[in-house]
Amino acid sequence: MGLAGGYDVAAAGQSDFAFDDAKKCTIKRFDKIVATAATHDIVDAVASKKIRIRSICVRVLSTTSVGVYFKTADDATSVLLGTDSSNKQTLDADGVDGPPGFILQQNPDGWAETSTANKAFQLVLDGAVAVAVTGTYIEVD
Repeated sequence: MGLAGGYDVAAAGQSDFAFDDAKKCTIKRFDKIVATAATHDIVDAVASKKIRIRSICVRVLSTTSVGVYFKTADDATSVLLGTDSSNKQTLDADGVDGPPGFILQQNPDGWAETSTANKAFQLVLDGAVAVAVTGTYIEVD
């Protein structure tokens, strides 16, 4: 028997699940290092589900600056940072052309979401520079 009238209680920030409306979703983690000028799947596509990013940390691992933005696979429009390849966030470890990285802390409502189901959440780099990306997400209908 626990708190709250005899029920065990878990705080959302201390558990491995979240809710999308009334649906219980498992919080999942990703951790990738990418280093080529290309588009990279950060979270793979999931059949019949959209990917909702709840937290993310991005850090350039080189002293060479690089432009980055995030998008849904097969879409040209960004879902996080900038709008497309012509309007991206520049990361620079030296801090000359931009910040060395950024952190978007835990957001229960999510920072970004793929535009359609069964599509990967992707990072696009405009240069061959190592970038570390880590964070959490849930799969939603």
